[in-house]
Amino acid sequence: MYKLKVVFLSTLLFTIFGFKSDKQAYAIFSKDGKQVKYQNMLSELEKADIVFFGEQHNNPICHWLQFEISKDLEKRK
Repeated sequence: MYKLKVVFLSTLLFTIFGFKSDKQAYAIFSKDGKQVKYQNMLSELEKADIVFFGEQHNNPICHWLQFEISKDLEKRK
């Protein structure tokens, strides 16, 4: 019973502290290799008539980021 409690508590603590929301799931870079802030990228994309997304197929982070960019651009227009 003690081992079960330790495993449960360890799993609970890992879940709570292992997935902090302050860790970024992505990084955006300019063609010069400099890191770009998300809001600055949106401002530039807002000026375009068409936006193409390049991706790594079956990458959930890419698909999520594409969705977020599309949603945020829609809010701005």
